[in-house]
Amino acid sequence: MEFGILGPLEATAGSRRLDLGGIRQQIVLAVLLLDAGRVVTIGRLMEAIYGDDHPTTARAQVQICISSLRRLFAANGSPDIIATQSLGYAIQVAPDQIDMQRFHIGVQRARRARETRNVNEAIKHYRDALALWRGPALDGIDSRLVQSAASRLTEERVAAHEDCIQLELDLGRHHELVGELTELVDDHPLRERLRGQLMTALYRSGRQAEALQVYRNARRTMIEELGIEPNERLQQLEHAILTSDESLDLPAAPRKPDPPAPLAVPNVPGMLPTDIADFTGRTKQIDDIRQRLMLATEERSRFAVPIVVIVGKPGVGKSTIAVHVSHRVGERFPDGQLFANLHGAASRPVSPMQVLERFLRCSACRAPASRTAWRSAPRCTGRCWRTAAC
Repeated sequence: MEFGILGPLEATAGSRRLDLGGIRQQIVLAVLLLDAGRVVTIGRLMEAIYGDDHPTTARAQVQICISSLRRLFAANGSPDIIATQSLGYAIQVAPDQIDMQRFHIGVQRARRARETRNVNEAIKHYRDALALWRGPALDGIDSRLVQSAASRLTEERVAAHEDCIQLELDLGRHHELVGELTELVDDHPLRERLRGQLMTALYRSGRQAEALQVYRNARRTMIEELGIEPNERLQQLEHAILTSDESLDLPAAPRKPDPPAPLAVPNVPGMLPTDIADFTGRTKQIDDIRQRLMLATEERSRFAVPIVVIVGKPGVGKSTIAVHVSHRVGERFPDGQLFANLHGAASRPVSPMQVLERFLRCSACRAPASRTAWRSAPRCTGRCWRTAAC
């Protein structure tokens, strides 16, 4: 059995439409369906039928309506569809048995698809949900309580329609939407978003004068009905149409981003000898050196070139400590690292000119452009002061 409230109230068993009886019986069924799966108190059913002025027989009339509906549903294969609870009654139906529930499910699916940018899928779900409507919700049922609920459903319907149309406008379907939007504006003349969408569709269809006429009609209606001007967004849209603003053109199709260009590897010398992997000891000295170098790099305005001098007897490991610390702070010196062994204990120490020549040759080495970071670039081996290999 299926029930429809998105339009005149109806119930069908198979392909046959059921006769729901008089207006009181229809009101009771409508209220039960609006709160399907939840208990509806007898007081609420009485209010739906009679408003605030209950006759003394109101409770008995509600019970008669419930009994009549149960007999009708039992005769069509659903004897237990209306359950009696301590405070009232509840109709037990699956979500797919009521068009209202199917509408809500469809709109939720559309919104999820829209959030994940599956625009065509979102439009399909919106359109399938909107197709369930057969007219004004619960049309023809004269009950203040029922019509209040129907108004909320109508609001949800129009909001879903606006969201769907916006997605279709973004896809360039303005020609197809003009007629539908014109009808929606006639049905809901105070919906400014619909007015704006109709103005946009007309403008993109080359009908600028008609788009401006829609605004003038909206302004006249708003002033006559509410005594206010159209909202700022609609006013800005009118100005954009008058000036043929480029913002009204179709949104540009998303373009795949260009692949990032390979980073040019700078001319980076890297002359440090290999570090000792299992270096141990000298913790205090290493921390002190690191702190001084790192502090200096953070205050470049004060220190042009940070210098740390390590003093000690020959063979105590001064060079080893220097190389070890240099590797640990290398990230702070992205322009490269230079190294020179002056061979001070040898009979012929390396002269300053030889060291300078070596540094200049190493700085002139070219790293291949295919590498993306200086860290991975081939470094000068330091042999260039002897040969022209670099």
